[in-house]
Amino acid sequence: MLQGSTWSLINMDTLPTPKYQPLFFAACNMLKEPLENWLLELEKLPSCIVSDICLPWTSNVASKFDIPRVVFHAISCFTLLCSHNISFFKVHEKVDSMLTPFVVPDLPDTIEFTKAQLPEVMKQDSKAWKEAIDQFKESKLSAQGILVNTFRG
Repeated sequence: MLQGSTWSLINMDTLPTPKYQPLFFAACNMLKEPLENWLLELEKLPSCIVSDICLPWTSNVASKFDIPRVVFHAISCFTLLCSHNISFFKVHEKVDSMLTPFVVPDLPDTIEFTKAQLPEVMKQDSKAWKEAIDQFKESKLSAQGILVNTFRG
């Protein structure tokens, strides 16, 4: 349950509206203490922590227990590259309409998106989102590796 709410949540898809996503991440931070307590109870620590990129607090846990940590991206390499290039070059900020197409820069072919097609995190301009994104980036930099979903079957 999201702290202060009357509804139970299992994952991001169960949020009533995307505006609650920063609160969902904040609620996920409450998992830090139970994880630390569980690790203290183990006879032998795990050889590695695999953590979703959206759980940056696992960086502190891994460091505290001297456990290597890798972050996991559930999205594809192509999506990661597009997201990086859009954010780095800020091309989505240069269009006025949610439906005006823009070209993703620095790709070998022409790929277009509209603001409406972007994830909420790229459309919102809130302090909470900026803080969350900064935490995700910092957490990624402290990881020993990155696992990426290749969608290969």
